[in-house]
Parts: sequence; C-alpha cells; structure tokens
Amino acid sequence: MPASFFNNEYLLSSLLNTLMQHGDIKHAESIFHESKQRTASVCATMMKGFITNDQADRAIEIFTHIRKPDAVNFIIFFNACAKLGRKETLSLIEKALKEIPLSFYSNPRLVTSLLDALMQCGDVRQAEIFFNTTKQKVLSMYGAMMKGYVTNNQADRAIDLFKQIKHPDEIVLIIFFNSCAQLRTTEALHLAGKVLKEIPSTFCSNTNLLTSALDALMQCKDVEQAESIFNASKQKVMG
Repeated sequence: MPASFFNNEYLLSSLLNTLMQHGDIKHAESIFHESKQRTASVCATMMKGFITNDQADRAIEIFTHIRKPDAVNFIIFFNACAKLGRKETLSLIEKALKEIPLSFYSNPRLVTSLLDALMQCGDVRQAEIFFNTTKQKVLSMYGAMMKGYVTNNQADRAIDLFKQIKHPDEIVLIIFFNSCAQLRTTEALHLAGKVLKEIPSTFCSNTNLLTSALDALMQCKDVEQAESIFNASKQKVMG
C-alpha cells in the first residue's frame, strides 16, 4: 500500500471502517498504529469499530489518548460508556464533562448520548439534572431518559415522562410499552390501551413496536386484547 495513502484521512477512515465492520480488528489496528494521521475523525472510526465488535472498553481507551476530541468523539465515547453500563465508568464521564466545550451542549446528539451514558451507568440524578437544564429537548433525549428509568427499575417515572410528549415516535412508543410491561399494573394496562388507540396506522408495520405492545398487554394480564392484535397482525415474527 502506497505511503501516501496513510496521509489521506478520508481514505484511511474508509478502510478502517470497512475492516472493522468485517471484524478484522487486528488488521485495522495495525494500519491505525502505522499511520501518522490519527486525527479525531480517524480515531472516531476506530472507536465506533470497537463498539461494533463489542469492545467498548477499547473505544474508551482510544478516546483517552485524543488531545482535542471533537463532538463526534464525545458522542461515541458516551455510547461506549453506555454499552459498558458500569458504575466504574462514571469517573471517566465526569472527567470528560470537565473538558467538553460549552458550545457542544447545543448538539442534541451529544446530550442524548450523555444522558444515555449516565442512565445506563446508574447515575439517574445527574442525568435528570442535565435533562432538566436542557432548554431544547428533542425526542431522542426523552427516549434516553425513559430507557434509563426502565434500566434502573423506575418504569413509573418513564411513563410519567412519556405523558409529557405530544408526538412520540416509534422508538419512544417501544420504550413506553417496555415500561408498561415492567410495571404490570392496572394503570399501566389502561394507559397502554389508550396509547394503542392513538398510534398512527403506519406505525403498526413496525414489528419491534408490535412486539413490545403485545408484551405489555400480556404482562399486564390482558391476554384477550393481546391475542386480538396478534391474530390481526399480518407480519408475525419470532419474538
């Protein structure tokens, strides 16, 4: 391979991404360490690749060696922390928060990944502080918080948050039904039934959403309604 190839970060990133997506971690690492063009973009590609290959800890290791991480690096770092879901990772998150430029907080993807990382690592209180102080909340942030509440066995709080959303998307609806399934209460069943009546017909083709709705109904003991929806569904998949 020509030496000039390693000086083109776009070609290098593309090659590393291809290798990582095909599970050739050893080859990707060899090229990465041989290259002098270890830019934020190239490092991001390696970090993402490690997460794809279930080696989130190695993605974090690369992040710690980036001198000036950009917003994408921080997003992937938080994704890696969320995937690990360890309380020990919180110290790394706290350290990263001290280094993030204030301008980065206007990036909804970054805030969403941060909330997800905090929640998955068990720091519900800190996640709530960031969420409540964020002025421009988007659906993905609500989704991260709701998912976090379910992870931390606080499904009732996920449902309370869901009630604040005017137009939930399919992902938020899936997390809502997961919350109902975790609660298994009459109130959760009533709310699940109400939401089912309001779901746009186009959403019904989403098998993940349908599966979560069926699970919620069954866990809340409404077998009849679950069977009715199951039998009416044209696209049945293995759960």
